[in-house]
Amino acid sequence: MRIKAIRKIDSASKRYDIEVADNHNFYANGILVHNSLGILFLDNEGMIRITTRGSLQSEQAQWATAWLNANVSKEDGSYDALRFVIDGMGLTPHVEIIYDENRIVIPYPYEGLCALVMVERSTGRVLGLDECGELFPSCCTHAERHAVASMGALMYVAKTLPWNHEGWVVRWSDGTMAKVKGADYLRIHRIRFGLSPKRIHESLLEGLDPTCVEGYPDEFMTELRTTRDAILSETEKALRLVEACMQQAALLPTRKDQALLAKQLLSSDMTGAFFALLDGDPTRARKLCMLRINPDALART
Repeated sequence: MRIKAIRKIDSASKRYDIEVADNHNFYANGILVHNSLGILFLDNEGMIRITTRGSLQSEQAQWATAWLNANVSKEDGSYDALRFVIDGMGLTPHVEIIYDENRIVIPYPYEGLCALVMVERSTGRVLGLDECGELFPSCCTHAERHAVASMGALMYVAKTLPWNHEGWVVRWSDGTMAKVKGADYLRIHRIRFGLSPKRIHESLLEGLDPTCVEGYPDEFMTELRTTRDAILSETEKALRLVEACMQQAALLPTRKDQALLAKQLLSSDMTGAFFALLDGDPTRARKLCMLRINPDALART
């Protein structure tokens, strides 16, 4: 679909940015748009280009567009046929971008574009490969299709899937899609990125939000946020106890009396935070409250 014009309009209607704050993921209809998902469109000159996450300049987008131009022939009409699919038929092809530099865990034996689905722009209807497979260029591989009895059965199989099988893209009859990754693949992925409750804990102690760190895979963002929030919640609970003790200690005449009260009301691993607060250092008090947390034990609860 070509852009014919861009103009400013005055409107009170709402606009929506599908970019998620901090980690810059994009969601559409509740579905994560992964950085290896390529979306085909026509630019202003009628040339086919591929975008990832709304970026035309990402490494994946540039590689995919170059690969498409090198493998879809203009001489035999294949390029014009694909252009007609996009412009004339109003369909937006979606592909998975696979090449060695984009690999994290699995050494795929090929590189190129893997056909997934096409979206009918006028209705938003998602066409599976059974409906649109023949419209993709012949150079694109096709994702294998499997019928499953239930999501429960699929999740059970995912637990025993070998490490070199990433998983599946699940598509429901209404067009909704989601990714299911194998347990071993996720485990190796986690090791590859050094992701652990301890690592998240260390980042927070350094004053960094781990969900804002570039490079963590999208499938771990929920785990990152959950662990981060649990650590922060436990930190705030401990800090409130220390502050409550401080309010009582403020009524006592000497530091010795205050120390005895802290020993009576607080656990031994919280008295350091109490004295930090007593000395007028709330930042250190908060850090000491966080330091006492066992992130591995917290993650298991």
